[in-house]
Amino acid sequence: SRVVTQLLCATEWGDLDYLLLDTPPGTGDALITLCQTASLDGAVVVTTPSRLAYVDVAKGLEMFRSLNVPPLMVVENMAYFDCADGQRHFLFGKGSGDRVAAEAGLPPPQKVPLTEASSRANALSMPVYLLEPEGPEAKAYEVAADVLHSTASDRRERAMELRAETGEGEAAGEVEKSPILVIKGERSLRLRVFSEKSAEEIE
Repeated sequence: SRVVTQLLCATEWGDLDYLLLDTPPGTGDALITLCQTASLDGAVVVTTPSRLAYVDVAKGLEMFRSLNVPPLMVVENMAYFDCADGQRHFLFGKGSGDRVAAEAGLPPPQKVPLTEASSRANALSMPVYLLEPEGPEAKAYEVAADVLHSTASDRRERAMELRAETGEGEAAGEVEKSPILVIKGERSLRLRVFSEKSAEEIE
């Protein structure tokens, strides 16, 4: 946890929109320390249709609630597989992502399909988005990114309005950029935003 904190707070990131951290699943001390060290806008929950993934995600959501980190959206990986004949198969079950979203009070999850391109991308050690930028997985990622960007922008606008009403900030409507936290059941993704001011405050 000390290394992660040092990386986040002692690195001169420059002008970033988002900084992503991919971290292990679970609710370990390192993750708790990270949440307590840095201000977080919220959590994007990435899960799979399996019941085991739901158990992990449910624990993560409970932890984030206790740390006052609100969920922003749910993404369900490997949600389905479409055959060439048009048949859709739910290889890992269905409903887990919808259950997570409902319990978190969020809209239905953004569902990312499983395709043959995933296997080829893994074999080439290449992101599937770059391998097939026009494929269904890439399109699903684009939709999820648009939803996240819109949600984060709305949150910042509301924060800006609140600061303007209360007179907080060095200038009217000034809002420091803060991180967005993304978690998922089998692996966890952290999405963060920093300004120079917020980095100084964290230190």
